[in-house]
Amino acid sequence: MRWHVAKPEVRNACTTNLCAIAALKLTKAGGGGLDTATLLAYARKCVDWTINTLSLDSGLIKDGVDGGPTWTYNTGTVLYAICLLRGFGDDRSQQALRLAEAACDRQKSLFDLTTPKAKLEVRYWWDSTFFVHLLMEGLVGFMEVFGAQFPAAAAKARKEVSRHTRYMIRYLRGKDGLYVRNLRLYVISMEHLQMYHEMTGDADRQAALDESERWRDAESLERPVAQRGIVKTLLGNGGMARCLLIAGRIS
Repeated sequence: MRWHVAKPEVRNACTTNLCAIAALKLTKAGGGGLDTATLLAYARKCVDWTINTLSLDSGLIKDGVDGGPTWTYNTGTVLYAICLLRGFGDDRSQQALRLAEAACDRQKSLFDLTTPKAKLEVRYWWDSTFFVHLLMEGLVGFMEVFGAQFPAAAAKARKEVSRHTRYMIRYLRGKDGLYVRNLRLYVISMEHLQMYHEMTGDADRQAALDESERWRDAESLERPVAQRGIVKTLLGNGGMARCLLIAGRIS
């Protein structure tokens, strides 16, 4: 599934596997006038391409054929697609196990590896809420579909989903009840940087404020990033709402 249409050779994990998920859900619903065998074959082809082309030695999924970061949703969407395929008799349990274990390994690159190794208990995924919900969906799907087969891995997945949900509620929610987007506290604000210092003991960490967390109106853009107001986006809060909805399935 093409992503940047100006570059027809570019194909990404996120678009490919979200299309696979859509095809599988449509198949389960009867096809909506489309041939279900064709939809199912398409979904399988999407998953095969991702696993065969984008898998890293770490067990994670890279962004696309040209590389890119290991965004959380790249691994999450293919894991969830594999979970859905199980319902059609396509058992890819070993692929699912490899993905789930990699996604829960705090020494692999879905996590913020800049958090000190001595503080693995407070090392979290580095991504934003609007991508993380798709990883949570994959991990919760893994628990539901493969949990009896792989209880130890399912327990790890449950722990990470629960741990991250508590973390986001505690640190990303403002007094207005809305959420900032990024799980890396030191990119949000100086107040969040202080929270990071207290949580990790890493007093040497400096702020790396992300302007995407700030207002971008003409007046705000005239000020330094640190002086712009923090913005609570629909995208970020929608992602957080879906994180809570998905995590609620295992609470």
